[in-house]
Amino acid sequence: MRSSFEVVTLVSAARGLPALRQLLAQLPSGFPAPVVCLAPVGSRDLEQVRAATRMRVQWALPGVVLERGTVYLSPPQSGLVFRPDGTLSVTPVSIDSVAHNPVDHFLTSAAHVHGDAAACLVLAGMEGDGVAGSLALKQAHAPVLVLDRATALHWGFAEPMVRAGAVERVLTLAEATDALRACFGSRDLLRCAEIQIRLGELLDTALAMSGTRMGHITRGTGDASRLQVLVYRGLGAHFLEKFDPIPVDADACVGRAFMERTRIVVPDVMQAPDYAPRRQDALLCGFRAVHATPIPASPRRAVYGVLTTLFVQPHDVSPHEARDMDVMADEAGRLVALVA
Repeated sequence: MRSSFEVVTLVSAARGLPALRQLLAQLPSGFPAPVVCLAPVGSRDLEQVRAATRMRVQWALPGVVLERGTVYLSPPQSGLVFRPDGTLSVTPVSIDSVAHNPVDHFLTSAAHVHGDAAACLVLAGMEGDGVAGSLALKQAHAPVLVLDRATALHWGFAEPMVRAGAVERVLTLAEATDALRACFGSRDLLRCAEIQIRLGELLDTALAMSGTRMGHITRGTGDASRLQVLVYRGLGAHFLEKFDPIPVDADACVGRAFMERTRIVVPDVMQAPDYAPRRQDALLCGFRAVHATPIPASPRRAVYGVLTTLFVQPHDVSPHEARDMDVMADEAGRLVALVA
């Protein structure tokens, strides 16, 4: 399987549109591939998707050259087929008209044109359509991901694909989003998903140890000037829109921890003079205290990122908590190194 992808294909019925908006809301404007969505959307849905994401959003048009960082939505009452030149053909078929198997045509054409450089995520759809297309993608060694029962609004569409052995991984919406957002462009997507799941579990453990529900794990970009959010908890979508990536500078605790390779603790951001430039950010996100630990915590190793826990009330870090976060940061270092 290739280490990067040329296109992401999303399949959704009307009941999957909320999940579609949630997923696209967390993808960056510079997402390194076009996202082509086969979904029953109208003009109102188009505007809602535009309002939800930082990516460009437009209708898929016949012969359009697909551009990175752009979402292409199937026009109303239309299906989509990838042409051999990589452009799209728009067909007069509704996604809910299973007699024409629009999902099979869509996914099979993606497999034939893009092979293992296509990635597919199934949000929701109609049972009986999509199995042949997902099998074609599997035969091309392209990943097919579906949402699990807990986060998919309708399992009936995905279940036949799972039974047919056409699905590589069943994920929650958060796991699928993290994998696409954090490491889509440079690593195998399935491997990314597994690493993201493990990072999320590690962050959950770190937060439980500290007695809080807010925090994140970041990694440094190639030029070490910014920190990209890999996983986060307890912070709304506005957090990613405003703060991802996080600049590496002395004003941000996370940036300082990365720069100085040392633990940074601010027990109360409203009382710390050095935190004054960032107080509005703290108010927006709803935290009063910050504990940022470099990843890994071992000072003799290269720093990959930062493990940060945030607290809604003033909070000082005990020696015991500091040791716990060092252990978590060292473990995170082994995982972040796999995607750095």
